[in-house]
Amino acid sequence: MLSTTAWLQTIHRVAALAFIAIMTWAPASGEPPITPDSADLDAIQKLAEQGDVESQFKLGMAYATADGAQENLAEAERWFQLAADKGHAPAQYRLAGLYLIKSEREDDAHAATAAKWYRLSAEQGFADAQVNLGYLYSVGAGVPKDAVEAVKWYRLAAEQGDVNAQTTMGYFYDNGEGVPKDAAEAAKWYKRAAEQGEPEAQFRLGHLYEIGEGVPKDTAQAAKWYRLSAERGEVEAQLLLGYLYDSGEIVPRDAVQAAKWYKLAAEQGDAEAQYRLAYLYDVGDGVPKDTTEAVKWYTLAAEQEHGDAQYNLGVLYNLGEDVPRNTVEAAKWFRRAAEQDVADAQVHLAYLYENGDGVPKSASEAIKWHKLAAQQGHPDAQFRLAYFYGVGVGVPKNSAEAARWCRRAAEQGHARAQYSLGVLYTRGEGVPKDPVHAYAWFEIAARHRYPDGVDARMEVAKQMNSEEIEQARRLIAELHKKISPPSYYTPE
Repeated sequence: MLSTTAWLQTIHRVAALAFIAIMTWAPASGEPPITPDSADLDAIQKLAEQGDVESQFKLGMAYATADGAQENLAEAERWFQLAADKGHAPAQYRLAGLYLIKSEREDDAHAATAAKWYRLSAEQGFADAQVNLGYLYSVGAGVPKDAVEAVKWYRLAAEQGDVNAQTTMGYFYDNGEGVPKDAAEAAKWYKRAAEQGEPEAQFRLGHLYEIGEGVPKDTAQAAKWYRLSAERGEVEAQLLLGYLYDSGEIVPRDAVQAAKWYKLAAEQGDAEAQYRLAYLYDVGDGVPKDTTEAVKWYTLAAEQEHGDAQYNLGVLYNLGEDVPRNTVEAAKWFRRAAEQDVADAQVHLAYLYENGDGVPKSASEAIKWHKLAAQQGHPDAQFRLAYFYGVGVGVPKNSAEAARWCRRAAEQGHARAQYSLGVLYTRGEGVPKDPVHAYAWFEIAARHRYPDGVDARMEVAKQMNSEEIEQARRLIAELHKKISPPSYYTPE
């Protein structure tokens, strides 16, 4: 069963979220909104030219928010520079942003200048500059990478109530970056941000409540925060809430609710949600069964290289149930999934090559894909390899290899492989001729409901004495300890 821990990625995504998007020119903390429509530009320009620092900053903002043309940004930089040189913290912050733009467009060396101006602004207590300076330290842009220094600046912003910085502080304590790992401190900072409505913090706080780290384990609180995060559009929370309703973890299973939350995340382009929503449409769980909708969502996920979606899409085209059968399309999707090491897709692609269905018939290609799946432990592929080596199709006949792959499939609960291994022991092909082992494998196959197992066991028993039959029974008990439950079964 999927753990919710799998939904949390230990990357710098939270820190990146805290980094202010300088190109939007949205008002930063402590800045009045400045737009050309709300300002008397002529009056502001006169005051700016007379050296009024606030007017110089406002004029810089007016140019910065005009239309983004290069000449306007140049004028914005000129006026921000004049105000910044006089110690104006918002101007220093905006000037740093312009240097970051230059570092991306022209020369990475400009990042150091950006860091200088962020520092001057941050040292005056300007929270957004503190956040951005912290981010530069966290990634090593314009300054040496230094997690401790990053934490220092994020903390200063967080203590001023900056919601993104609070979330990032939670992340640092959650993962032990720049500070000792401390789940209680992580929960504290996540909660401060969560109570301000920050969806990422709500999501992560919910996770701490679910696993009982830093806070008492409380599934009701976990569900509450997950839902709040999902309602604010956090795609990870929507996906996770869908999964929780789908699996019945934390909340009672409710496929309708699962479909609802999967759809919200799917509409935001999340491939996993698209795949899971497609599956619900595929089987008619929580939504009416609708193959057209299933194909639509599988395709969207598959185009994002979601391996399981690619495989399921291949299955639908291969079967041709409720959609026109198209083995060429099936082969295309099986191949894309197979190239991502989806073992089931490798096996299906191999069968298409065996039969020349949708692809040119090719024993060598079939063996190639069966072998890749077999090496991942796919018992059906292992059994097919045993067949190829046993009869010498596409590979030189090799009874020992046939027996080896047959045994690997049999030990994974593949009933037909168990029966076939018994046959090999009766004939002494690739293994010593041994009625005790033959009896044991025939009996195991019979218990796994392979139709010929009982008759084969009875036939070999006619050639055995009571001591050999007792040895076989002991062997069956030993083999059952390591044999997986019945798995793949390939019909005749």
